[in-house]
Amino acid sequence: MRTGKTTAHRYREYIRDISVIFVMLLPLAVCQAILLLIIRLLGVGEYGYISSFFKQLLDVFHSFYPIALCIATAYHFSYKKGIASVGTVIYTLVMYYLISMASIDMKKGIFIPDDALMAIFSGGVTVYYCTLFPLRELHPLRLDFATNLLWNTLNFFCFIILSLLVSLAFHSTGEYLTSWSLSEFVNPMSFGGSLIYEFSRGAMWSIGINAHQLMSFLKDSLDSNTIENIAAWKGGYANISIINSMFYYIYAGIGGAGNTLSLLLVILLLAKDKKHMAFALMALPLAFFNINELILFGLPVIFNPIMIIPFILVPLLSITIAYEVIEIGMVPAATHITDWILPPLLNAYIASEGSISAVVLQVLLIMMGMVVYAPFYMKYIGVMTASDGKPVIQPIMEKVTFVEMLEEIQHEAQESMCRVEARNLIHKMMNEGEFTMMYQPQFDMANNHFCAEALVRYRDVDGKLHPPTFINAFLKVGAIEQLDSIVLDCVLEDMSKMSLHADDRVSINISTETFSSPTFLDMLQDKIKGWGVDPRNIEIEITEEAILEHEYQVHKNIDTLHQIGITVAMDDFGSGYASFPHLLQYPFDKVKFDRSLLLETETKKGRHLYQLLSQISSLGQCKIVAEGVETEQQKEFVHSCGITSIQGFYFQRPVFFAEIKRLIEARRNEEKR
Repeated sequence: MRTGKTTAHRYREYIRDISVIFVMLLPLAVCQAILLLIIRLLGVGEYGYISSFFKQLLDVFHSFYPIALCIATAYHFSYKKGIASVGTVIYTLVMYYLISMASIDMKKGIFIPDDALMAIFSGGVTVYYCTLFPLRELHPLRLDFATNLLWNTLNFFCFIILSLLVSLAFHSTGEYLTSWSLSEFVNPMSFGGSLIYEFSRGAMWSIGINAHQLMSFLKDSLDSNTIENIAAWKGGYANISIINSMFYYIYAGIGGAGNTLSLLLVILLLAKDKKHMAFALMALPLAFFNINELILFGLPVIFNPIMIIPFILVPLLSITIAYEVIEIGMVPAATHITDWILPPLLNAYIASEGSISAVVLQVLLIMMGMVVYAPFYMKYIGVMTASDGKPVIQPIMEKVTFVEMLEEIQHEAQESMCRVEARNLIHKMMNEGEFTMMYQPQFDMANNHFCAEALVRYRDVDGKLHPPTFINAFLKVGAIEQLDSIVLDCVLEDMSKMSLHADDRVSINISTETFSSPTFLDMLQDKIKGWGVDPRNIEIEITEEAILEHEYQVHKNIDTLHQIGITVAMDDFGSGYASFPHLLQYPFDKVKFDRSLLLETETKKGRHLYQLLSQISSLGQCKIVAEGVETEQQKEFVHSCGITSIQGFYFQRPVFFAEIKRLIEARRNEEKR
């Protein structure tokens, strides 16, 4: 019995998918952080020109990252959903640009969107859209090329309309939020405004938005007001503002946004996994310069429902505590302008002009942050404390470590290379050589009806015949329906040249994807009509996998095939799944026992199983075919089980069309005698 995914399972999948996407782009994020550090270190004196060069390089990385994130999101989820990846990526980029246009002055010319949230949103919406309205494959040699082209054109037009509507909605919402954020209520230099400002920044970072960019108008205002306030304070005609630019650097950005230095220290202290420990040690040097991309994207904190909570909460608590302590005079306010990249403790000492109490306050806030982060981190990795004080593992969350993510990426890279190789193979096969059919007869000892199974082969330009291992390539790239279409044309063309009676059958294997498609029956009937073949001579073979994945459509297709005179066989019976119920639930005309069952008959248990399956199949009123019969002993055994229809090397190996046609004609001549 198949059951749906649980909420916990979907959550684990969600975390893993988001982690994989961000870790794929982690080198870009780390490079941005390193470049920024270099720029800050070299941004003075004679190094100004070199710093400017690195600044240009940083701008390139910064502009490319959201687009790369958009492509990675679309590709990852489209591959996972089994839909056309290239088409989905194109759709995603179109939506991303259209949505981003709402906030860009088009008079400035060509622009590159730089919103990470819109990148992920575009990828997710596009994959969902393409799942509901799949893109159809365009191949000039296919009969349905014109129809598919028209469908894809209309599909794309509708998608453009959807994107424009979403863009309009975002534009209206953005204008409202901007006007609201510019109000005095969100003044970042007031206590209430600072909490709203910091909460907004944390919330944006937690879903992948660069808060410094999106709220740059507030940040610029905060910096200029800070400079004016300090100048006025030094001139003796204004009080120093407790909350200013340095206040945020010192107390709300310790180790980067979210005070993530506390989180790194928690990992170093509590991690049970050496991989997590190594990851924290890698991120710690950058965190000393308040650069935390490695921990944000690598753990990840971004898009992680568990870690988002302390990521937002810790800075808010730090602001509240620091504000109260400074207001009562225990710690002086920051009165010296410092750069945000200055390391923790040192920045508190310099900004407060040598106050040790400011350094102590920062240390206490780091410790408070560790207390808050600890239980969330423990929950994230699934380690909880039992009543006896011993750690126990709870199935709350699969461990997702940095190294595991890298291994996942390596696996996906290998899969991607396999798909590329499969596409190249298919392209070569479609343009060189030819597909040809071989036929293996089924011998029925009870009557003289002819039946043969069609088996596809490929002959290259050198005349070498290749076994059907290439089918895996078509499956891997989602082109199996195209191969089925080719096979149907090849078989029906051969059948149009055969002298078949009404009771004779040629059996054609159809994949799960093709048989469960709503367009399969129309395509099949068009081909039958085009080749002028009697439907009564056709038998369609499907595997049980089609039933498990598409029950309603399979049952409907079987009924329709019966109405037009085509018989249906279950192939590979006994090779897996839960075959028995399906024999009674579905009106199969024939059941083909998998060869693996016959190989097991060398044991007493295997023989009993084969006999039992024969009896069960007869209850379903299905004709039974024993596949893989290669010896006299096997033939005698299946005959003793009441099975009269046999297929295997013992009687006949697969032969080409000319030979199967000769066998049919010989049988017809023998009947006339």
